[in-house]
Amino acid sequence: MIPCITKDAMKLLVGTADERYNFSPEYFRSTHYPQIMHRYYQHQLIQEVTEKELFDELVQVTELGNRVYIVFGSTGAGKSELLCWLKDQWEFQKIDRPVIRISRTELNPQVLINKCFQTLGLGLEIEIDEERWNVLLKKPITIVNQIVWSTLAEFFETDEQIVPISLLMRPIIEQNIMDFAQQVRKGDVTSPLEVLSEEQFQDAVNGTTLNIEVEYELFRRSLVQKLDHFLFHGKDILSLMKQLSSLLAEKKIRPLLLIDDLVQSINLYASELLDHLITLEEGHWDVVVGLTPGALQDSAKGAALTTRIMNLDTIDDRVKKLWLSDEAGSVFYTLGKENVVSYMERYLVELKRSQGYVCSTSCKMAKECSRFLLDPAGSLPLLPFNEPFLNRLYDGIPQGKGKLRYMILHTKEMLRFFQQGNRKGMTKVNAYVQREKYADHPDQVLKLLAEWFADFESSQVVLPRALVERFGSNKEEVTIPIQNIKMQSSPLRSVKQEETREQTDIMTYLRDWIEGEKVNLELLEPVRAGIASLVQDTVKATFVSRPFTSRTTSVIQRTAIEKRLRYPIAFAPGQKKSQEIIVPRTTSVFGIAGFQQLKLQDRKDSFAELSDELSTAEWIYQGELFQRNWTKEMEQALGMSLPQFVYRFLEWVSQWGMVSNEAWAANVRSPFTVKVQEIAESMFHDWFALRENMIDADWLGRVGGNLDLEEWEQFKLQEGVFEKYSVGDEPFQVFFNALQKSVREYQRQLLPLVDEKLHEVKEMLPLLGMINADRKDKIESIIQFRESSDRLTLSLAGQVCELDDWLRFIKTMPEYQEIVSLQEMVRTEFSLWREVREQTLEFLSQCGVEMALKIPEIRDPLYLEDVQLVQGGWGRKQQELQLLNKILLRMTPDLVAALFQKDSDLLFNLSQTLTLCAFRECLIKSLEGNYVRTKDLACLVGHSVVDFQNLYLQWVQAKENRNVRNEIVKYLIRDRQWCVEGNNLDEEVLYAYLRTDRDLKEAIKDTLTKLILKGQVDVGVHHIRDAIQQISEKFPSIHEKLILTIKFDPKDRLL
Repeated sequence: MIPCITKDAMKLLVGTADERYNFSPEYFRSTHYPQIMHRYYQHQLIQEVTEKELFDELVQVTELGNRVYIVFGSTGAGKSELLCWLKDQWEFQKIDRPVIRISRTELNPQVLINKCFQTLGLGLEIEIDEERWNVLLKKPITIVNQIVWSTLAEFFETDEQIVPISLLMRPIIEQNIMDFAQQVRKGDVTSPLEVLSEEQFQDAVNGTTLNIEVEYELFRRSLVQKLDHFLFHGKDILSLMKQLSSLLAEKKIRPLLLIDDLVQSINLYASELLDHLITLEEGHWDVVVGLTPGALQDSAKGAALTTRIMNLDTIDDRVKKLWLSDEAGSVFYTLGKENVVSYMERYLVELKRSQGYVCSTSCKMAKECSRFLLDPAGSLPLLPFNEPFLNRLYDGIPQGKGKLRYMILHTKEMLRFFQQGNRKGMTKVNAYVQREKYADHPDQVLKLLAEWFADFESSQVVLPRALVERFGSNKEEVTIPIQNIKMQSSPLRSVKQEETREQTDIMTYLRDWIEGEKVNLELLEPVRAGIASLVQDTVKATFVSRPFTSRTTSVIQRTAIEKRLRYPIAFAPGQKKSQEIIVPRTTSVFGIAGFQQLKLQDRKDSFAELSDELSTAEWIYQGELFQRNWTKEMEQALGMSLPQFVYRFLEWVSQWGMVSNEAWAANVRSPFTVKVQEIAESMFHDWFALRENMIDADWLGRVGGNLDLEEWEQFKLQEGVFEKYSVGDEPFQVFFNALQKSVREYQRQLLPLVDEKLHEVKEMLPLLGMINADRKDKIESIIQFRESSDRLTLSLAGQVCELDDWLRFIKTMPEYQEIVSLQEMVRTEFSLWREVREQTLEFLSQCGVEMALKIPEIRDPLYLEDVQLVQGGWGRKQQELQLLNKILLRMTPDLVAALFQKDSDLLFNLSQTLTLCAFRECLIKSLEGNYVRTKDLACLVGHSVVDFQNLYLQWVQAKENRNVRNEIVKYLIRDRQWCVEGNNLDEEVLYAYLRTDRDLKEAIKDTLTKLILKGQVDVGVHHIRDAIQQISEKFPSIHEKLILTIKFDPKDRLL
């Protein structure tokens, strides 16, 4: 392609510093790129250290003791490059101190000791035979057998213990050494030598029943020591290093020791050696050690040492930690994208110079080479590349790979591809370049070239004729349109490096898919998500509502998820082609990837760019088809149109809502909550609102029609279809089934209240009929309907509400108030009548008169006949009873009893006996509830003026006199011992006895006679006193009775 890039020149593009240095120190120096390291303190960057600063510090000796520099860096970060440059500069500048470098390929620990002693010119007490290292690698079984047996002999006393443990451990150690030897023979050492890892030791101990009471660290240390004795003729490497350190102190020599990779080179002694160099107080070493983070984690001691190095600041005075990259190998501090062009220019210029060419405009081949420039102002030293190409080649290096090394290796492959001009190598080198551009061209090679060389800001690339001819295409230059395939992202959004890399990977997979390569479609998920977001933003197909209105959302939405999205989007047609959005293999998908993650304003700008694409129109059209099909699916399952459904639902909710607001239903919890009513209203507006506060009345009139809400209450949702939809934040079917269930329970709880209300109305039917006969017929029909139905329908609930409203209205009418007043009067009169009647009967009962009388009751509420009864004479009956009560209040119980019992003996001295007997007949009639005739009423009125009190006093006096007479007779018989049968003592017998009793004075005889006949005496006081005195002597029983009963007033009169 160009004469200065030949096969021999490409051999100089090697991946390690030692290979370049072995070719020529000058070539190494010309291609070496200055290294930059970071120094941290407590995770904070405190210094950027250049390789020159590190070199100058090593040259200067200002302190005693060891100085140790640990250079951290992931694989390929440039640790070997730095140490090779330090050794080269040490020798080039002829520093008068010895320098020793152990490269990563020098795996024999004998080399470390030999180099140290030989470089320093010191004699070694033993002769190191490096052939023993080869014997170990060739005959591991023989050597390991000796090492294991001698090691076990230190820990166990008998062969019975040693033999089984040897059979257990020896195969593991042999296999480790054989695996290492195989790597050495292949020249690719990826795993350093380890005689026995802790994991292997623990697995062996846990997997056997043998009692192995040996600590791993002690066992391993003994094994390594026995290996040292084999390699160093009975010596171990640490004792030799200590001996060497003593000689250095004695001879005052301070060498520079460079170890490319502590783990790769001398893994067996990494922890011990590093610990020796760090902790040695009187050392004379300057040591620079390369270390890969995490390399010492295989053993507990190594992990502890790594923790000490990484985290403890107590060793910072003698140990400096420098970083060529971050711990993960994501960021390399020496080579960044901003200086990759200058880095590669060094190599390309030196390659061409090695072939005898000085790449400049003065070169004799400059004109020929300039034919390959895409831009006349392009750089000849970069040929066959340009700046955009090298930047893309840098971006193509995999994560965690060393930028310095892989940049060279990939450049070598790309040069070979251009040199050969073979299309077959396109697949291999294509993976090395990060293509953020997409070229639309049928020729795959020209397409790739355009994507590689295109300027970052151009919309097309012109491939020169020479470059096109190189790959056997047209003989003319080719102009190819290109476009950016960077993932959409918001400029205000903070994008981390990992996210940026992830976006780049997605676009790479997408580009490969467009180009027909096999790609895991799961990696292209941002494309499907972007299409779904675009369709949702423009069509809102998942919103089940009337299209083309101002509504920004809807209550009913399709929530079914198909492969993590609400829209069926596929990269290849399925069985149901019409029901999927097929992603086309066109460049339009680049703009849609990441659309979902954009902010609202950024989406608008992005949509403006995407709107010119045919695919965008097809996606939007397909979204509209989805919306129509999904609406049709719901309507078929509902058996009605969605506008009819939401209108009926609103009416149903509204009417039940009005029922729940009625006073008679207020104590039952209603399922028609504010949330349900808001959902119903929002659903209605989703279909009938043209804009805010404007309803499409014309369409509502056509859609509404006659609503059969009774049928709606029995409506049941089909299984399956509605699982894909939601109402608000609930699944559609769950929402409606739960609502219908709660409504049925609500109806069940309302039914007793309805019955109670109808019972109240039924009791008032006669009264209501007096006001409105037509309404009475309607009420009767409602009651009949309820009696024939076992559930509460919306119609019945509405009629009850209407009836309740009518009753409240009726109660405000004057006619109703008049009837109510009449009812109250009847109740009051009847209450008084009952009270008087009860008092009268109670009084009669107290008087000893029992009458079995039936007491009539009054109904509440009153029927019409009750009111008519009042109007027909109930009031007169009340008046009669009140008059009777007044008469009875003036009588005494005894007198009442005498009247009712016709006791003429007790009434013998009452002149009104016959009249009172007539009064008695009238009284009984009145109490029995019969009407009193006119003459009977006259009798009651006539007796109302009788002085019943005087009659009572007369009757009481007569009764008392009779009681006294009976007592006197009884005592006379007892005191005088008269022989009389019973108490029969008439006047003649009495006189006979008194006349014949000579002891009694005439005055006493006279007094006794009056007492006997009248029960009283009306003689003067002085006479009665004398009589009492004589009676006390002659009649002690009578005297005792008189003393208890006779009293005198203050004027000394007898009471």
